[in-house]
Amino acid sequence: MNISNDKIFYKNNKLGKPIILWARSRMFDLFMTKMKPNYNSKIIDVGVSSKNNAVANYLEKNYPWQKNISCVGLGNKHSFKRIFPGIKYYKIEANKRLPFADNQFDIAFSNAVIEHVGGAKERIFYISEMLRISREVFITVPNRWFPVEHHTSIPLLHFCPYLFRRLLQHTSLFRWANPKLLDFISKKDILREWPEINQPELIYCGLKFSIFSSNIAIVLKKN
Repeated sequence: MNISNDKIFYKNNKLGKPIILWARSRMFDLFMTKMKPNYNSKIIDVGVSSKNNAVANYLEKNYPWQKNISCVGLGNKHSFKRIFPGIKYYKIEANKRLPFADNQFDIAFSNAVIEHVGGAKERIFYISEMLRISREVFITVPNRWFPVEHHTSIPLLHFCPYLFRRLLQHTSLFRWANPKLLDFISKKDILREWPEINQPELIYCGLKFSIFSSNIAIVLKKN
């Protein structure tokens, strides 16, 4: 991911805060239901935002035992600590090994990150690191078949990625034409790239409209 911070990920999103907040509240409820964390659970949030806005970092804003969360991100540590002073934050480099021991955490959490890490090779590495450092994994990702593209709010055009990238290339939204910065991911893509051992449970979530739901949750509990 060839950016130094995450401010661009919220710049062009015009879907509407009430809709996004409602969808993320549904994803948080799913996280609590599926993962069943308690006050002792150690959680690592991989890929938090250092930008303070209403829709970022929904886990940190809603989780009842905030002190048990550790976070990593590409953004400014001091910006994040101003928002969440009680949470440990580690600044990392993109596509590098995470600075934690094997199975150091009970749950690895990530929201809306794997579509930005670079490509299939980088996604596989990202997932393998989450599996390495935790016993359970909960990842949410935008669903490529949701009718409105999450980052640009353009409807339907992303159903044809080639045309989407071609048309955006010379506009103010040119960043999203780069597949290394934004890729479109479906359930089929996830299963193809996920390690053969320990296949995950995939759940449509957020705004739920069957295959056209806004998000996909990836849930794995290692044996």
